Amino acid sequence: METYLLPDIGLDVRLGLEFDTIASLFDTVDRIVADPRRYPAGHVAMRLQLRHERQSMGLGQGVALCNAEIRHLRRTRLLYLRLKQPLRLSSLEPIQDAFILLAAYPVSPTDHALLTFLRDNLLQRRFLQALRAGEGSDTVRELILDLLTRLQPHWDRGT
Repeated sequence: METYLLPDIGLDVRLGLEFDTIASLFDTVDRIVADPRRYPAGHVAMRLQLRHERQSMGLGQGVALCNAEIRHLRRTRLLYLRLKQPLRLSSLEPIQDAFILLAAYPVSPTDHALLTFLRDNLLQRRFLQALRAGEGSDTVRELILDLLTRLQPHWDRGT
């Protein structure tokens, strides 16, 4: 039996955040992942905004998944932001759960596999119910890590 390990992913969980605009959400992400020696302040927010303008991040059921490639990013970063109040994205239903995936440029097959897996699995009923019922960031973090372990056999294959 083959053994696979999850790649080195930085997972940040923030609960109960309030945003009036998608730009303010992206600015918060920018501050969370700030690394002034590698990229200027505002760079991550700008990359997320550009990506969002090309393709909506709404998946449905109040969940959003946004991704961007960031030059000089040390490692893949996955952020989960639970909003206190739903945030409306254009004509789509309001979001209350935002997943942000940041990958180093150029994107690796592993990061591609992670994005595909998240897109295909974030809306699972049991996962969403448990995620939204999770009261502390440690509990929510464990739920997300548990979900990611299902992708484990595919990491090295990039599928």
